[in-house]
Amino acid sequence: MRRPFSGCQSRMGRAALGWSQSDLARRASLSVEIIDQFERQARALSGQSSMRIKRAFNGAGLISIPANRAGEGVRFCRPNAPDSLHHPSPVSSSGRRDFDDDLDAKEGFDDDE
Repeated sequence: MRRPFSGCQSRMGRAALGWSQSDLARRASLSVEIIDQFERQARALSGQSSMRIKRAFNGAGLISIPANRAGEGVRFCRPNAPDSLHHPSPVSSSGRRDFDDDLDAKEGFDDDE
């Protein structure tokens, strides 16, 4: 089971999706005030509120990445993210998109170098 989103991950997730706090609040059936306080770490969430936020993000294709040496984060969990957020990339022989190729293309990296 994936862990719930932190306040920082909530901000990252909203940025990745182009959502405002109002958008997340509507999708999670919570108030904007709760979202704002949670993201500022001024409020701890109940288990139910935490699950609502998690479901809203998971439903949009985002999952939380636990903290490691590089810190915590979020990422898309399926290749069919909104077109405005994910440019088409090559499909491997397994039929899955190669997200590393997308990142390399955006950063100007070439495997042949």
